[in-house]
Amino acid sequence: MIQWKLATHTITKNREQYLPFILASTILIAVNYIFWSTTLNTSLKRTINGNVAVNLMFLGTIFVTLISIILMLYINRFLIKQELNELALYNMLGFAVKDLKKILLIQVILLFMISTSLGLVCGVVFGKIFFLVLNALVQGSHIVEQFKISSFVLVILTFSGIFLLLFLNDIKNIYKISPANLWQESQKAESEPQGNLLGGIIGIALLTWGYRIAVRTQPNMKSMLRFMLAIIIVVLGTYLFFIFSSIVFLKFLKNQKKFYYQPSHFISISDMLYRMKQNGASLASICLLCTAILVTIVGTMSLYVGQEHLINNWNPYDFVISQKTPVS
Repeated sequence: MIQWKLATHTITKNREQYLPFILASTILIAVNYIFWSTTLNTSLKRTINGNVAVNLMFLGTIFVTLISIILMLYINRFLIKQELNELALYNMLGFAVKDLKKILLIQVILLFMISTSLGLVCGVVFGKIFFLVLNALVQGSHIVEQFKISSFVLVILTFSGIFLLLFLNDIKNIYKISPANLWQESQKAESEPQGNLLGGIIGIALLTWGYRIAVRTQPNMKSMLRFMLAIIIVVLGTYLFFIFSSIVFLKFLKNQKKFYYQPSHFISISDMLYRMKQNGASLASICLLCTAILVTIVGTMSLYVGQEHLINNWNPYDFVISQKTPVS
């Protein structure tokens, strides 16, 4: 099958572009597996306040899934120009659009199979380390790692949907331009980004709304849905802020002639405009991941270091004797 040979040849020939994509998707699949494996772990649920831990892990799973979708769409953008270049060559050699779609489909399936296999293996390996650390932190609780088929199935289904989304996005790029202009499109220089004031305002509004919900919500189990809503709103607001608001701000600085046409500002602002267009989503992802890591580290260390203080506050006496007496 000629389409199969061309698809495999494209991946092996351009491995410098495809290896970072496979590495990133492998890491995301591994992280998703660890979260799903922990969320569905019954031994964790049987521990003291295990339901709270499981619900928190479920919130983390939703957060990681959202980040995975956005990051995969962003990373796929770097492959589009290379794919258009290859498809333009195949089109000139007489391949129809349906043949180009078959080549893209085979490429996506191959990348999905490679990434999923590596990601699940890494997830199982690092999952063992994660549960060892968790057992060390939660002293006296025997949390056992469980290999559940449902964890594998959920991760595979999640990333099947993500890779299907990538495939549809690639198909859209084929239909967006005529086959005769594929070559010119792949060679086209990058245009200056246009600021979207409405998107920037929506991003700031979503960030304000999300943080307002998080600050005003009391930390208890009844508020889990509100925290989940706040997480989703903050994630969307952060991406809109970095992608649109940053460009609007840089365009504003560019319109300030006295400020812009200084030697120290001219090159830096012009360079930042293009960099933010290309890397706005990655900066937002880094910001969200760093925030999640800081919250996790600070929260874990605070609970671990202050556990004796919490026990003394909750149980100030060595012995407590209580007796039920009727109210007279």
